[in-house]
Amino acid sequence: NSAVIVNETGDVFKINNNEFDSGGFKLSTTTSLPFPETLQEPPRAAALPNGRTAVVIGGESPRAWVLNAAGQVETDQLLEAPIDFNPIPWAGGIVVTSGGRIRLIQRTSGLPPVEEYAATSGADQTVHWRSILTVDDEHLIAIDENGKMVKLQLRQSPSPAHLAEISTVQLDHPVDVGPVIIDGQLCLAD
Repeated sequence: NSAVIVNETGDVFKINNNEFDSGGFKLSTTTSLPFPETLQEPPRAAALPNGRTAVVIGGESPRAWVLNAAGQVETDQLLEAPIDFNPIPWAGGIVVTSGGRIRLIQRTSGLPPVEEYAATSGADQTVHWRSILTVDDEHLIAIDENGKMVKLQLRQSPSPAHLAEISTVQLDHPVDVGPVIIDGQLCLAD
């Protein structure tokens, strides 16, 4: 077993269990992510299955990476805008929300991209997402800042693969706390 650690300057370290046991400092990096020196906010990260790690930065050059269990870059994607919250593991990749869009970043760079879902606000304003909940490997639920809840499905056809809106509900109030699924039932508080 091992851990992949990314520091605030983008240096990536892989630390094995025996290194934890022996203590000390690890100075040699596995790789370095190109964080800009002007980065004002801390990077966001999420643990993924199979020891992988997602890392996302905002600022003037928003970007997302997926690191493998050895700390090497599997995927490197530029984003149009900073993300609304931490990346979420889903369907073998990560979901990020950025500039009113919901995007699935594939685990492997060689896979064709999945067409993202773009929210419509009706007034040329960018919608900010408050919560994303994965239901299964094909469905997720997203709630925006105005209380609009959208169920999306990852569809492979018609080609290209895309995030398709399959239902929406306008809630009476905005939601501040993310929903959960308990015994197959969606639970939320507004």
